[in-house]
Amino acid sequence: MKGLPATSLAPRQVPLRTEKRVVVFSDAAPERNGVGSYYSDLVSHLSELGQEIELICPGNVGSRWDGRMRVPLPGDPTQRVVLPPVPSIVRYTRHLVPDVIVAATPGPYGLVGLTLARRHGVRLLVGFHTSFERVIGLYWNRLFNALTRWYFGTCDRFLFRTAEIVIANSDDMADLARRLGATEVQVLGTPLPPGYLGEPQPLRRDGCFDVVYAGRLAIEKNVDSILEAAAVCPDIRFRIAGDGPLTPTVARRAAELTNLTYLGWLSRERLREVVDTADLFVLPSHVEAFGTAALEAMARGRNVLVSGSCGIMKWPHLERGLFRMSHGEDLSSALRRVKSLDPAMRQEKARIARRAALDLHDETLGAWLDLLHVDGGD
Repeated sequence: MKGLPATSLAPRQVPLRTEKRVVVFSDAAPERNGVGSYYSDLVSHLSELGQEIELICPGNVGSRWDGRMRVPLPGDPTQRVVLPPVPSIVRYTRHLVPDVIVAATPGPYGLVGLTLARRHGVRLLVGFHTSFERVIGLYWNRLFNALTRWYFGTCDRFLFRTAEIVIANSDDMADLARRLGATEVQVLGTPLPPGYLGEPQPLRRDGCFDVVYAGRLAIEKNVDSILEAAAVCPDIRFRIAGDGPLTPTVARRAAELTNLTYLGWLSRERLREVVDTADLFVLPSHVEAFGTAALEAMARGRNVLVSGSCGIMKWPHLERGLFRMSHGEDLSSALRRVKSLDPAMRQEKARIARRAALDLHDETLGAWLDLLHVDGGD
């Protein structure tokens, strides 16, 4: 088994059986959102540790598994449902002869994974990282909301009742999974991108204050609060990265405000460079099952400010490294509160944040290896 990078703690040693094969089915393209990043990073790390694991999803390297039909979601053309090339996937999966299948999402790819798990009679693990029903209510008309809720609710229940284990990213999501029919739920952490494990730059002490947000530009992320804060805090520099239905609004305000820059969608490598030059990363979401971008900023030794709606706050050892928006507090007030703190205190908070993020990363890899090889002694 290969070791982890020197910058990271080694996970518990789990004996691998190299004949075990794992296939992950995900509807989320790598790097496009938290779920896509989660499984892309997980597969990368577990492969380095010697695990035989494959990721089947749209937009993967070489677009090998892209379907021919992409259907944009109403109201948000940046989000598309891709219909998978089922015959190719079936042939490839038959060739791999997997021991474990992971259905990461309740979309077409995840359902193909479920079908193949039942066909091959192998273990099925199901990921539950996003509460689509909580987000859907913020969009579209009543009829489409009802249809979409019905679809995701039906898919989730079907997946959960078929799965051996459902993987959740917080206790709240685990409770929701049980209410939807899951009988066995395990809460696992989130891995970090390989490039985020290296030593970060220290926070600046020059009196400047640079704030970064990265993620979907959408209602549930409370992006409007960032635009409002930029308007009333001219002494703070704001940078926003990502895309989504609010992209035109963000671009327009960036053209109007000298302290606001819109960076567009960035690769993970480029985003790391941006985060490394920030003083504070913000995630003021109304709905956020976890908050992968916040964890990544913690790993880079940044101060991170999140709303109480972010699932990352449900992890006690992570919470100690975070700043939290108080109930009813607007983002501009929270920013001024953090900015006014003693620099030494913010440096210590950043150190705690990085250590907590790296610890969670290592615990997550060890937990996944345990889970995949639960019968390793047979």
